[in-house]
Order: sequence, then structure tokens, then C-alpha cells
Amino acid sequence: MTKLERLEAIKIDNLDITYYIQDIEDVQTFDDLYELLDDNRAFQIDIIYYSEAIKYLQEHDASLHESMGLAAECGMEIENINSELLASFLASQKVMEDFYSYKDEINEILNDKDND
Repeated sequence: MTKLERLEAIKIDNLDITYYIQDIEDVQTFDDLYELLDDNRAFQIDIIYYSEAIKYLQEHDASLHESMGLAAECGMEIENINSELLASFLASQKVMEDFYSYKDEINEILNDKDND
């Protein structure tokens, strides 16, 4: 398998890693890939519609503790916060954490000289 095929096999909800790669030769390390994804806003997940946001929050942060903490870290004031914003913050944080959980595997793929 090629490097792109191996990266494509990594399944992260709300993130298609290979969609953002124009030339695999430009991506040598995990940090290179992170920068590419971050520059293209790949980690910024938008959850729209009240019902979708409430469903996501119920499944992932029913107490709203984590999502409210993320909103506070971003300097949001309570009157500017809604369920869609909280769910989007939380989903964005989750996709980034999931991406980081593959750091060693991604570095191994990118450092593999046998499958260019």
C-alpha cells in the first residue's frame, strides 16, 4: 500500500486526512500533516441545527462541563453561547484528540521509505 492509501485507512469521524494532501512529498512528519490540516480548518467542525447539537451534546457531554470549559477557553461570554456552538467546540476538540491518538502510526507511515 502507498502512504496515501495507508493514511486513508485511518478512520476518524469528521476528518478525511487525505482530502487535504495535494502532494504526499510535502508531508514528511506528523507535524507537517497537522499544520496542513490546521491551515485548512480541518479540525473546525460545525454542528448546525439545534436538534443535531442537542443530540451530540447528550451523547458526548450531557453535563456540558467539557463544552462550557472549551467555550470559556475561547473567551466566549455566556450570552453568546448556544447548543450549536457548544457542540461544535466539543466536536472540534474530539476530532483533534482523535487525530493525535494516531500520531505514532502517522509518523510510521510518513517515515516508511519502502512505500513511497
